[in-house]
Amino acid sequence: MKQISTLSFLLLFLILRSFGQNISTGIDSIGGPLPLNVLDPFWVTVNSPVLPDTIPQTCTYYAGYWEPTPVAGTGANWINHSGTPYGGSMAGDYTFERRFEIAEGVCAFICNFGLTSDDSIISLALVAPDQTTIPLTFVATNGAYHVSDTIGDTIFTPQLGTWKVRAMINFVDAAAGFLLSGSIDTLQCAAPVPSCDSNLVDNGDFTLGYHSYNGDGGSFTGCNQSNPSSYATDWCGIGTPQYVFFPNSASNAITMWGVGRDFQAGEGITQEIVFDPSWKYKVSFDGIFRDLVPAAGDSIIFRFTAYDNSSLPSVVNQAGGIVMGEQVVTDTSWMHYSLPLAHVPLNTLYLAITLHNYSTQNNGAFAAWGGIDNICVQRDSFVVGISKPMFTQKALEVFPNPAESILSLRLPQDGNTIASIAAFDMLGRALAIPQMKQSEGHIRLDVSRLPKGSYFLQITLEGSDAPLTGKFQKQ
Repeated sequence: MKQISTLSFLLLFLILRSFGQNISTGIDSIGGPLPLNVLDPFWVTVNSPVLPDTIPQTCTYYAGYWEPTPVAGTGANWINHSGTPYGGSMAGDYTFERRFEIAEGVCAFICNFGLTSDDSIISLALVAPDQTTIPLTFVATNGAYHVSDTIGDTIFTPQLGTWKVRAMINFVDAAAGFLLSGSIDTLQCAAPVPSCDSNLVDNGDFTLGYHSYNGDGGSFTGCNQSNPSSYATDWCGIGTPQYVFFPNSASNAITMWGVGRDFQAGEGITQEIVFDPSWKYKVSFDGIFRDLVPAAGDSIIFRFTAYDNSSLPSVVNQAGGIVMGEQVVTDTSWMHYSLPLAHVPLNTLYLAITLHNYSTQNNGAFAAWGGIDNICVQRDSFVVGISKPMFTQKALEVFPNPAESILSLRLPQDGNTIASIAAFDMLGRALAIPQMKQSEGHIRLDVSRLPKGSYFLQITLEGSDAPLTGKFQKQ
């Protein structure tokens, strides 16, 4: 269990939270304020000078002295042990608690609330299901009368089960109360990262980047490896994309913004990579929509572009690129996306990934951002005759798959004459695979000497321009 208490994390992830559990004082079951002198149905008193008779009740506040709820819109109200600011109850230390639940699939939760008390706050903490106490970060002000700063502690990989918010307060007189308003906001875990067994990009999961300030992330620009504060390993920045840690994906990622419908302004990331025109490519990634202005931002688009320029792209829409694919992202939770197979007809040296704001109401900067992680670019199917118009390749039935020693291929119909058989590894290198036997409509190949991995097959039949293609795994 890990705790980070920076306000910057709170601001970054508020837009990513799932449903918040209201933990405010003095509210009913749907979050509305309770009438005065009514028992609070959620908070309990676990310690006081007058137990067992002390029960948290809503009470009035003094206009101009006791302040209203620090977090607006929560329905929070004051509570104390008597329901009135002049209860005549015994002074002393009182401890209030409220429970909330953390269910399976939660990777982190954020405290998003404020605290007000009269008289002195002694402590504020979380209590985990195993009874571990985690003090919360707040700044005491105004002496006996206390108004906290925003409390934004983030708890990573929390225990599942019943948690508690625990507040200990010293009531120095009869006129005393306690108000906490806000919510516990849970961050759902991302789905398992799909396998990428032959990724052509380096550091596609951004595990090797550099945190430029306070360990929390920051902008990187250009490709200056001698200055780590502006460099994310293996990637170069267009503009100032942010390298950050996303707790709900439990990984590092890149977040960036774009402007307009034509990718003319914004941010991006680039990397040197070689695309072979003999192949089609499969592109996938995890993405998230960070809608900073909900009334203005509808969606964002990630664009993948290959370049054959002699230098890395320096703007988001640099001339000379070949668009491999685009993906509209509207979900504010992490989702996995796969683009249609892309063919790059020229030898290219670089990959650029850029983003633009697809808002129908506001194309300005900072209205909408996007996060990207787990970028995977793999060779998929082999292309021949690239100087001719592209043809439709036919699938080849391959079994068993995975194969240990013998691989069988079924031709689409009997009587075909094979002109050639070619096999390739994931780097496009031709391999020699002995052909054991051919019968009517079947071919058997000896793959026992191949290393474990993924391979492509291509069979050309006499009198046909469209090859048969297949993919298999060697165990």
